[in-house]
Amino acid sequence: MPLLACFQPHAMSRLCILGEAGLLATANPKALLIDCSTISPKVSQVVAAAAKAKGFAMIDAPVSGGTAGAQAGILTFMVGGDASALECAWPLLEKMGKNIFHAGASGSGQTVKVCNNMLLGIQMLETSEVLQMAWIPRCFPTSCLRALVEIGL
Repeated sequence: MPLLACFQPHAMSRLCILGEAGLLATANPKALLIDCSTISPKVSQVVAAAAKAKGFAMIDAPVSGGTAGAQAGILTFMVGGDASALECAWPLLEKMGKNIFHAGASGSGQTVKVCNNMLLGIQMLETSEVLQMAWIPRCFPTSCLRALVEIGL
């Protein structure tokens, strides 16, 4: 039976999974722990090592797609952990998402999520710079943005 967890920030994730009343202390060790939290790769590795020491199979599986993706069942899962644990989790993950990527060992899913978030941040920064540039000579920023989208940039 899988246990799906999604806690933020790091301290809450550690408390709810590693704490004396957390998942590792109270759940059946035969359960597969799927941690969808967005936390640091290092914290994810610490949690995975603790889970393994207590006999749990575990994957880190942070998501991308937001609320709209969750409601539509089209999330993207970036997964770290053993391939056999991912295989067990796959039927549940595919009900919630359309893209499931195995990134490697424990913490790798979190690493890919950090890379994804960095690229999104860069995109947002560049978009604001482009719109600022268009504003200076009195262009209509919305027209500029629409044109760039239509061009495919």
